[in-house]
Amino acid sequence: MDWMAERTALDEYIEQLGMQPSYVPRPGEVVLWAPEYQGELVWNHENKRIEMYAPNQGQWLGTPEWRAGIVGQTPEEDIVLQDLVKTAPKKWGVNYSGFRVETFPDPQSYDKSYSLHYKYVHLQRIKPFNAYELFLQGIPPEKLHPSIGYAMTIMSSFSLLDKYHFKGTWPNAAIYCRGIFLGAELLVVGDAVRLKPNRQVYSYETHKAVEDVMVIDEIRLELANCVNDLMSDQLAERYQIRVAGKVYTNAPRRSSAGTDGTSQQLPMKPEEVIDVFQSIGMGGYGSWYRVWKGATVEVSQNMIIGRCYDPDAMDLLFGSRLLGLDLSGVIKAREYSRKVDERIPEGKDWFWGDFRTQTLAIDTLNGQDVGYYSDAREIKMWRANLRILDGTADSADLRLAKLPGNVGRPSTKARSNFSEVGKLSKLVSTGLGAADVSNPVSSEEGPNLPNEEDTSESDEIFTLAMNQLPGGTDESEGGQTADSQYLIMDALKLFHADILDSFSGICIYGDEPLAFWYSTWFANGIPQAQAVTVSLKDLINGTVSFETLTEAFGPSSLGIIVVKDLDPEFQRLRTQVLSNASYLAALPNDELETLTSPSAKYLVGWSCGKETLRSGHFDTLKGSYYVNCAFYQDPTLQGAPADNFPDLSEYTAPNIWPPADRLPTFRPALEQLCALIIDTAALVARACDRYATANIDGYKSGYLEHVVRTSLTTKARLLHYFPAEGGADSETRDGDGDDDWCATHLDHGCLTGLTSAMFVDEVASPPGEGGELVELGASPDPKAGLYIQSRTGEVVKVNIPRDCLAFQTGEALQLITRGKFRAVPHFVKGAKPSAGKRIARNTLAVFTQPNLGEEVESGKSFGEFAREVVARTY
Repeated sequence: MDWMAERTALDEYIEQLGMQPSYVPRPGEVVLWAPEYQGELVWNHENKRIEMYAPNQGQWLGTPEWRAGIVGQTPEEDIVLQDLVKTAPKKWGVNYSGFRVETFPDPQSYDKSYSLHYKYVHLQRIKPFNAYELFLQGIPPEKLHPSIGYAMTIMSSFSLLDKYHFKGTWPNAAIYCRGIFLGAELLVVGDAVRLKPNRQVYSYETHKAVEDVMVIDEIRLELANCVNDLMSDQLAERYQIRVAGKVYTNAPRRSSAGTDGTSQQLPMKPEEVIDVFQSIGMGGYGSWYRVWKGATVEVSQNMIIGRCYDPDAMDLLFGSRLLGLDLSGVIKAREYSRKVDERIPEGKDWFWGDFRTQTLAIDTLNGQDVGYYSDAREIKMWRANLRILDGTADSADLRLAKLPGNVGRPSTKARSNFSEVGKLSKLVSTGLGAADVSNPVSSEEGPNLPNEEDTSESDEIFTLAMNQLPGGTDESEGGQTADSQYLIMDALKLFHADILDSFSGICIYGDEPLAFWYSTWFANGIPQAQAVTVSLKDLINGTVSFETLTEAFGPSSLGIIVVKDLDPEFQRLRTQVLSNASYLAALPNDELETLTSPSAKYLVGWSCGKETLRSGHFDTLKGSYYVNCAFYQDPTLQGAPADNFPDLSEYTAPNIWPPADRLPTFRPALEQLCALIIDTAALVARACDRYATANIDGYKSGYLEHVVRTSLTTKARLLHYFPAEGGADSETRDGDGDDDWCATHLDHGCLTGLTSAMFVDEVASPPGEGGELVELGASPDPKAGLYIQSRTGEVVKVNIPRDCLAFQTGEALQLITRGKFRAVPHFVKGAKPSAGKRIARNTLAVFTQPNLGEEVESGKSFGEFAREVVARTY
């Protein structure tokens, strides 16, 4: 189906690559990138490393926080050479003029949460990963981001792109391809690539050792001695990759290769250089000579270093035109990969993946599921999509096809045949239906020269079967309701709907109801979504279906479930606790200061103005009161034991409580409400355990409920958002972005319990006077509240009814369920000022988390995982 649907689109894409400068990163490539940096990159002679330098201030700003990342999307605007060092003026914002880069996750772990740490950045912040050694030199290894090591793990892996032709004479054959993902880069026919020197190179000369450049004419997979047994799990006895093309050099002495050293070729004419290379600027390297008299040469993938950039790009990137600047780094990275990549069998040098997403071992790209747990592996869905492509589909096929929505940025280009069925290019979602098998490959050093037979005995045997050969949110919105103006496309983004039934939430196509994961609609111009809702009784009785849990927490979900029909005591406790948030915030500053805990990083007791917003400013818009919930296990405990985790004081420091004479109901009401929320979370965990026991091999029955019920590290956060003030500051804040109150993030616990928010007009009900607070029916600003970024990339607002609790998934739950249930990015949008009113907003979040020593992944405790989260977040 990939081949049928993508033929035209992939042809166009590969053709476009030939017209792009070679220095432009390509989708699916691994790059070195910095989410943020200032000034310009300059070599600091004193520190002997590349650092940021602010020329206007004459100050060194240190090294960027380099990461390894995967390019998910490329700009809609043209890239110019200047963009390498300073972004040229663009018509569009960075979401359209920049690259989407996702932080590279651990390829050998179930934890793929780094994939959700993405950003749109301009080319200035991106460098070739092959050159990591140059940009990271001088930085202590312990200071490097973990993604750097993760990316080096896949440097000895490859996958083939666009297998378009099969040719052979029994028993040998070859499959011809138009591209190959080799380590960090994508190489296609027509690219100029640098070749390793075919001699011993000493460390002091590596930069100058590379002299040969090949222009790729052909990429093929050779099958030697094909197996004549349909039941065999092998296609052939031996496999090898061959890249063929003509070789050119800047070194006059190399031009005598193939002539027994008796004659030296004349340099190529300028017009010949322009004709040979796709880039017209290659003449900037000086004179070019043909090697082997211009005959075609074949090499293995091991001989290729990477693309050859334009000389002007080399000047801007490296300040040098030497072709071997990254030779040492590439060799070291491949050696490292062969030692640590567990997918490469002993005695082999390469891992061969059927798809790029398999070599990268990622679960998502651009928000689209592409990994082992992808819903796209369903056979019925594939058959339905094939019938859609053939034009023979009926209404049942449209339902079974499960057509996903566009992910990432909306496209401004004409749609391909593949996009008409809601799929993405293989370069973006190649993991759809990929076989989860490893293909260990080895290859010999040195080129296969003209008229020479390949007598190598070291090429690979691989295990591909014949039928597998591939062609902490901190708050939530109050429970206001609004009339749905119209039901729009649900998570599946169906093409048409003859009837839109906004009451039943079912999209009708003809006579067939089309099921979907969640429905969205617009209210006041804001995309809204209805979370999956279950009753407390169903949780107690264990009757929540697996389908419901998948809809709530699975790969295509919003990652949230609402629990209704709670104990009537819940509403009284909620009102008391959230009212106390206003009473607490109204205390004098000197009293509030006595309730802070600097030693616990202000994550116990009162905290205000200690955190930074996405804009970099200190957050004075809200106050938080943190409470460790160890009292759930033992009323005498006010924090988790510090044994083996003395550095995690945010979990182990004792609670601080306001004086009882000032706020008499604060502590008892909060402890009772937290206990009720944890009790309910344990029931949700029990339902998850039932699902995991049935669907995950080796899962320990009852494990998640045990984690929730026995935890000493569960933490509550009571929040008070101060009334927004009008004026210039509010206008500035409104322009900063949607996630102004709580930036887009993942919770790193198991389940986060959320109450709906309470809105109070402090003009009508001043909390400092001790009177009863009157809760408003809804927020005066309908845009304020909790927003979730779905797995399809859609951002929707989710409301929680006042008499219900909601539970969101965290990263620890994703690890425990091995990716079956997913943590979902979310953020909180603040409320605008209201004329004549002072609207405060109060809410409570309870983060259920494993004990610090509890194992969340093989060999990794929650305490260790928490340290990693802090390291990558702050």
